[in-house]
Amino acid sequence: MTDAKVRWVATVSALGLAQIVSWGTLYYAIAVLAAPIQSDTGYSELQVVGAFSAALALSGIAAPLAGRLIDRYGGRSVMTAGSAIAAIAFFTIGTSTEYAGFLAGWLIAGVAMSACLYDAAFAMLNRGIPVVHYRSAVTVLTLFGGFASTLFWPATHALLQGLGDWRAICVLYAGAHLCVCLPLHWLTIPRVSDASHAAARPDSGGDVRPAPARTMRTLALAFAANTFVFSVMSVYLIRMLDARGLDASHAIVLASLIGPFQVAARVLEFALSGRISAIAAGTASFAMLSASLGVFLLVDGPGAAAFAFVGLYGASNGVMTIARGTVPAELFGREGYGATLGRLALPSLIAKALAPGAFALLLASGLGFNDGMRLLAGTAVLGWLSYAVATGVRASPRSS
Repeated sequence: MTDAKVRWVATVSALGLAQIVSWGTLYYAIAVLAAPIQSDTGYSELQVVGAFSAALALSGIAAPLAGRLIDRYGGRSVMTAGSAIAAIAFFTIGTSTEYAGFLAGWLIAGVAMSACLYDAAFAMLNRGIPVVHYRSAVTVLTLFGGFASTLFWPATHALLQGLGDWRAICVLYAGAHLCVCLPLHWLTIPRVSDASHAAARPDSGGDVRPAPARTMRTLALAFAANTFVFSVMSVYLIRMLDARGLDASHAIVLASLIGPFQVAARVLEFALSGRISAIAAGTASFAMLSASLGVFLLVDGPGAAAFAFVGLYGASNGVMTIARGTVPAELFGREGYGATLGRLALPSLIAKALAPGAFALLLASGLGFNDGMRLLAGTAVLGWLSYAVATGVRASPRSS
């Protein structure tokens, strides 16, 4: 293994550990902490979930700026600052005595998300990883990130059982960002002067192509539609499976298989990355999501249809995360890549924030889960068609 490859493998591994902590605390922990927060503070579910949704929305608004800063100054300073901001956010949340302070803490967390999570990491890899290794690096990074929920849901639950205080957990997570993520970002991410900014070198294979506004908008719509579906399903999947004849125990077992299918699909994508383009992999992801929702309408209790739904859905989610970080490079080139990812991320992050509430309003208005799934299936097909329009005929040749 060459010295250059050793360096990028070390960088991606360190960044992957930071992604596990960042995703586990900033995104996944709230699923475990929401109930004790409500019980302790008297805040309503709408107030607690609303604060988290506001953080997601703000992360989308801040994403383009974070991408431009990474393009200009490199990922080292931006992601290190993001870890410091995340620490401030969790300390603010954990020590808040009024709802205004609690909400402010989550808004600060939203800023941290824009500088710490996948989009920022992908933009950093664009600056710090040679172009020939970029797609593999993105896949490996998402393999690390795929373990965030697997580790932090039970870890947060165990801490809650042991400490009995959600506030102490928030302060502990503030320390994790200061003592784990911050030094990993500062010590392992290359400086701008050391980065292999391959997009700027004509011999690197990172050709520079303008990003047509129409193509950007269509691709952003495709990713946003996909995100809307996943965001709704992340909240309502168990209840939807219950509506299709599965009891709670069967539904939870099936839902737990999504993670393994997600990781397995990423491993397969890594193995095939030298043979198929990122655009083609993205096409497969959109197709699998639409197929999974179609299969869901055939589910009638535990059985082959339910298993097939989970497999297709999990595989789609696993590959889509990679596609978000690699498809824009094939379409638009790697120059100004952080800004490009930020612009594409804005609609998706806002869709992620708004989707559960919007779906809840539809259910409150009398929409049933089966009709709701048909609506989501239509949204998935819209995303697939938008992606096909955005990528055009470039989905067939391998271009990475």
